[in-house]
Amino acid sequence: PFETSPDSPIELLIKSKQLNTGGTNPNLKSEKFTGYGYILRNGFGTPGEMYVHLQQIDEGMNARWGQAAKGGNGIIYYYADGKRYSHNEGYEDVGDNAYGDVERCTNFGVKNNRQCYRCIGDYRSVGRNDLTNPLYDFGFAQFASVNANKEASPEYISRSVLMSGNDYILIFDDLRDDSVEGRLSWFVGKRDSFPYIYQLIPNVEPELINQSPPDIIKTYQNTNILLSKGRYYDGKGDFLTLVTHKKDVQTSLRNNICEVKRNEALDLVFRSDKIITYSRSGNIFEGTAGIIRHDLAKNEYEAALFIGTKLGIPGIYAEWKQKPVFGGFSIKNNAIGYIGFIQVTEPCTLEFTLQGKPDKDFVFYLNGLPVSTKITGN
Repeated sequence: PFETSPDSPIELLIKSKQLNTGGTNPNLKSEKFTGYGYILRNGFGTPGEMYVHLQQIDEGMNARWGQAAKGGNGIIYYYADGKRYSHNEGYEDVGDNAYGDVERCTNFGVKNNRQCYRCIGDYRSVGRNDLTNPLYDFGFAQFASVNANKEASPEYISRSVLMSGNDYILIFDDLRDDSVEGRLSWFVGKRDSFPYIYQLIPNVEPELINQSPPDIIKTYQNTNILLSKGRYYDGKGDFLTLVTHKKDVQTSLRNNICEVKRNEALDLVFRSDKIITYSRSGNIFEGTAGIIRHDLAKNEYEAALFIGTKLGIPGIYAEWKQKPVFGGFSIKNNAIGYIGFIQVTEPCTLEFTLQGKPDKDFVFYLNGLPVSTKITGN
């Protein structure tokens, strides 16, 4: 290796018999990194692995991330099934060239002509900020959100990504009101394919950007040539967008609820800046961010609440009675009952309601241990 001495640990490792043993599986999981962003993973190490990164750096001692969006803040990276479905054109992330916040990258920005230090172009992304919101990871569903800084607010409030299994993501760009102009940009490499992009709110058609990039190698001398291809979605008010790499995933929006069909499954995905109240066929939701997934063939349900007060599937629902500032939970049914996870930042009270009377063998487990319960009603 470059700049290593013959007796360095790297050289010794290369010469050792350990080199071709396959190494140790790092078992990478979803994580939140201050000064970097949220990493959402599903199916690590499998052919169907999916990786999504929602990037936001802070004002700390960061390495060089490029100029656009003050270092690529708000950018989404999307990889799945061994392929790349998003792209930033630049050396060192978005690059050192004077590109706007939504140029040559996969991002979102609000139209804003206020002057600020090193701001480029007509659109402002969420900008640099601290990661104050938690990462929710319930396996089958994950949720991450970043808040806009003062350069983008009050027009831009936040950007969030809800990931469902290894199937799709739902992106929500929360704007102040319907008068605010926004632009969603999605770029891919010149030889890459676009994912399937369903722009649900405000339901606008894309402007196609450079659909036939020149077949030349990028260098520092030809940075004025666009070597990727993209799409601009321009509209006003909140943006709700579903992105998937799977052809069989189909979606529609009904009463601000995203209905997603996945082969023999149906999802109800909830995301808004206003409270959504839903109750039908045993499925219950009240809040602004959550999902209910139903495997029709197995009649299995899995549901997650990220922001809200109430969530339920046929047979059971749960409701915050003492609600934490940040708190989410999941519910799944199985052959012997129900299982789920609770993620909170402070003491709270969550009330469960069963449909029908529990049998004599009813046991409630918390952290794997049986606990005493107080059962009321019939």
